[in-house]
Amino acid sequence: MTTHKIGSRAVIITQRIIGKTSSVIGYTHAGFGCIGLLIEITDGADTFGVGLAFSFMIVGGLFIYNGIRIKRRINRFKHYVSLISLQGITSLEMLAAQTAKPVNFVRDDLQKMINKRFFRSASIDAVKGEILIVGVQAFEQGSPASVENYNCSRCGGSGIRERGRTPICEYCGSVVY
Repeated sequence: MTTHKIGSRAVIITQRIIGKTSSVIGYTHAGFGCIGLLIEITDGADTFGVGLAFSFMIVGGLFIYNGIRIKRRINRFKHYVSLISLQGITSLEMLAAQTAKPVNFVRDDLQKMINKRFFRSASIDAVKGEILIVGVQAFEQGSPASVENYNCSRCGGSGIRERGRTPICEYCGSVVY
């Protein structure tokens, strides 16, 4: 029986679609709520109508907030990938310093991203206080003549691949040509 890992690229695209859909639904609900409130105010305030309009606005606001939250998480993922792959920063303390966030926030944020499969093969080493990307550590021990650097066009991450082979990005799971 074979199992297929869903690449983080698919997860990120799905999250982006969910975020945009959430925002559209939110703005639609909030818009209907505002229009309903204006109609109720001009036609004579009916408490049921005003309450319904406010409930539409509140639900819309929650959907908008969710869409913004997802967009920010994707942007933080891209920033983490650039720090980890391009600058080689794996220490949670250094990542926190580079992102101007507390270490606990960065640790929890990265763990949530790992749980949501944003990172293809990563884990957090709580003892060392760093994030470990499986593909990166495996190639670091190869001979320099048989490996070369690559940059992923999808997420901006960089890594090392065997010369002449088409790798899968360690960060987002995209095929790198």
